[in-house]
Amino acid sequence: MPKKIDPHQEGRILLAINALKKGQITSIRSAARNFDVPRSTLKARYHGRIQQLTTYTKSYRMSQLEEESLVQWILSMGKRGLPPRPSGVQSMANILIAERGEPTPSCPVGKNWFGDFLKRHLELTTKYICRYNYKRAKCEDPKLIQEWFDNVIAVKAQYGILDKDTYNFDETGFAMGIIASTKVIVIESVNACGWALPPLIIFKGKVLLLGWYDNLPQGWRIAVSDNGWTNNAIGLDWLQKTFDLFSKAKLKGQYHMLVLDGHGSHVAPEFDWYCIQNNIIIVCMPPHSSHILQPLDVSCFAVLKRVYGGLVERKMHLDIQHIDKLDFLEMYSIVQQETFKSSNISQGFVGTGLVPYNPNHVMSKLQLEVEEISTPPGSSYGNSEVPWVLKTPHNSIQLQKHSLTAQEAQEMAQSSTIAQEVVEVANPEGMTQTLPAPQRRPSKCSGN
Repeated sequence: MPKKIDPHQEGRILLAINALKKGQITSIRSAARNFDVPRSTLKARYHGRIQQLTTYTKSYRMSQLEEESLVQWILSMGKRGLPPRPSGVQSMANILIAERGEPTPSCPVGKNWFGDFLKRHLELTTKYICRYNYKRAKCEDPKLIQEWFDNVIAVKAQYGILDKDTYNFDETGFAMGIIASTKVIVIESVNACGWALPPLIIFKGKVLLLGWYDNLPQGWRIAVSDNGWTNNAIGLDWLQKTFDLFSKAKLKGQYHMLVLDGHGSHVAPEFDWYCIQNNIIIVCMPPHSSHILQPLDVSCFAVLKRVYGGLVERKMHLDIQHIDKLDFLEMYSIVQQETFKSSNISQGFVGTGLVPYNPNHVMSKLQLEVEEISTPPGSSYGNSEVPWVLKTPHNSIQLQKHSLTAQEAQEMAQSSTIAQEVVEVANPEGMTQTLPAPQRRPSKCSGN
């Protein structure tokens, strides 16, 4: 087995080499003395010898330090309510490999890599978790809610996150047609101080039309997707070009905290990696709890849909039977301005016990009776399809009923028995220090 490498010494060696290359220190002897590293080792590394650990781990797709970083990421995701799936771990592994900046891109991990990775890290385990049953979700679980608040305060303490740097974001959906049924998704984000970021509006389509941008409020953005829903690419685009752009200018501390639900586009490895690189700490609410824990749901979204429904009803009285995308943009500009007032936004954070931090504000209202677990009416076990579709509304009440929060219908259908495999740290204290000796060198790009 190869000699164990001290990661602290390795860091000092890299600093010494950097100082020599920049001319800050002129002799290897002086650099070795200043950085407290063996002179012979520094001399060999400075003249091009590859680190022993790197040579050793050529049999693996990732180095020991990279794998340890991956374990720490898995642990961090679990603490923030986002235990990753095996596919997510593989995606993050490929991200770390790509971040090396090598002239020739390294091959991604292979199909057998994840199983081998688990064997090298016995402190990790996988398990299947079931989504909350719909009926059970109607009766809030005080234990889960308390764990949520414990996680929030722990994350804020760990990173020194200020109340002024606390945000919430989510999508909400509208069935905007009166004669023809058309849906549109809007991503909204709010700050605990009582201000809203510009929205991102998602239309179903293939291309963006220039006409949509006429008279569009400053900062508003539009995206299109094949099915009209958000996806990983749109979620990452919003994070980079809306959230990071506008929140960074108002950062008071060192980190942002972004509260969100567990929708797939919000917890994609690429999304979390960008957050890590830009001091954005995401925390995820428990399943089916947004109606009591999400500031946007508690205050703004209800007002948003009521105001929008009123505008639609007025158009119906004027015998306007069709609302197109341009009409929606014009109407939503009015609706957004009316809804996202400072008082409404702040009340959402107060009502969810986030800012100011007050778990009792929520815990005291929980329904403590435990109801018998059963499936929602009209659904069947194993059916992953949405149990209803958006229909053409004929009045404002029907319209508001069709103004579903994004992915709500999908979650209802999947809440009974569907389980998903996630990765957890079974023993965080027992971190693996070295990799086992390889039995053989695999062929190039085998991806262990």
